[in-house]
Amino acid sequence: MSMSAPSEPGESGANKGVIRVQGTFPDLQVKDRGGYQSRHPATLSILREVFLTYAPDFAGLSFDFFLCSFDNPESCNALADVVPHVLTYSVTDACRPNIIAVPDFIYGGWPEAGITDYTATAAAIAEAGQQPPQQDKVFWIGNPLMDESRLRLLEIGQEHPDLMEFIGMNWLPPTTGTDTRLPASHYVSLPDHAAYSMLLDIRGAGYSGRLKLLMQAGRPVFLVERPFREFFYDQLRPFEHYVPVRADLSDLVTRVAEVKASPELARKLGAGAAAFAAEYLTRAYALRYWRDVLVSIGKKA
Repeated sequence: MSMSAPSEPGESGANKGVIRVQGTFPDLQVKDRGGYQSRHPATLSILREVFLTYAPDFAGLSFDFFLCSFDNPESCNALADVVPHVLTYSVTDACRPNIIAVPDFIYGGWPEAGITDYTATAAAIAEAGQQPPQQDKVFWIGNPLMDESRLRLLEIGQEHPDLMEFIGMNWLPPTTGTDTRLPASHYVSLPDHAAYSMLLDIRGAGYSGRLKLLMQAGRPVFLVERPFREFFYDQLRPFEHYVPVRADLSDLVTRVAEVKASPELARKLGAGAAAFAAEYLTRAYALRYWRDVLVSIGKKA
């Protein structure tokens, strides 16, 4: 199989964040306009692995699709008029019908955030989660400027320090030219999240890619409502795999207090999250999902 054609980072800024794949398998042409950090190399490594691993499934299929690496998939709506399908890391109700959510770049690694290998990171988080938590609080850390809801989250955390530890941080400019983790004003590794008895995920500028890793810890996960749905969302069940929280955070304090007050409920929710992660959030499952999507959008030449 060949996936040829040079990257095209010099094209207009409007094209940045877009990859186009065209051709009939195994002769595929890829035009990469460049993306944020290592998103495109990671995603293309996944795509290449899927095509190689499941090559017989793609025999004779022709493709023409865009892959968009934007946080907000609605940014891809205009592209959905150009090609038969657009693949994105999440979808919303405002997306065109031919926009499809696929497993994101994190499965190929995100070294800037300290995720060099997805499977190894997931295993380290799961192992850390086997230890008793050191803090009986719900934990979150992130850049609060990505969305107003994050600023409100920090305010609520300051008002309830007995229940919550929320930390605002920001990434700093790289100090070297290597693709290692970026320096940060405050950093807590994903395995170290398991030092807390409960975890929380909230939207950023768009979807949040960390949910799939937080669920590996076997801790209750509070999922703040957001319009963005990743590929696995149809299988998620509230109060079985996660605790739902309203987008305006109006029920956050109540939800956290309920879980903290009931060790049995916390155990059940943590086990549910871990079981979901073991079934749907492995790299192997992500590769199979990619295969299924590609087979469904390919056309017999």
